[in-house]
Amino acid sequence: MSLSTKFTSSRWRVLDDWFESGYRGFLKYRKWLLLGFWLCVAIIIGGPLLLVGMHAVARRQRAAGYHATLRSYQENLKSGVTRKEVESYLRARNTPFVQGPDGDLSVQVGEESLPWFVWWCGGQRIDVEFQFIAPARSGGTTETNDMDELKTVFLAERTEGCL
Repeated sequence: MSLSTKFTSSRWRVLDDWFESGYRGFLKYRKWLLLGFWLCVAIIIGGPLLLVGMHAVARRQRAAGYHATLRSYQENLKSGVTRKEVESYLRARNTPFVQGPDGDLSVQVGEESLPWFVWWCGGQRIDVEFQFIAPARSGGTTETNDMDELKTVFLAERTEGCL
């Protein structure tokens, strides 16, 4: 056997030994590598899903509170009550209200933040609206009057601060 064949075969043997030990080492830790890989996948996918789910649950709970407030107003202020009675009811409970341009009253009951992809809007106001109907007046005036009758009470969502 010549020197060159001995050198070549020994070189391959070293590479063979190195490959075999490395492959066996890989097999030894394969289950831990796979566990780490799947754990990373679960965190990357599951984390955002968990956050979105928690946000949705919180929003539903807040919406239930808004509807409970609406029901309370609907039970205590029936249709046909005058504007004066509604205003005195709200003042007696120290509830701030605003009269809109159409003469309806609104009470803010909450505020919601909009999703991140609606960056040009500030937020969303949740109001309870008291809509009134004016009895027949002479002269066709549309001014508000203490004798206007409550027609309906409902929730209104208004987006604020949009460009």
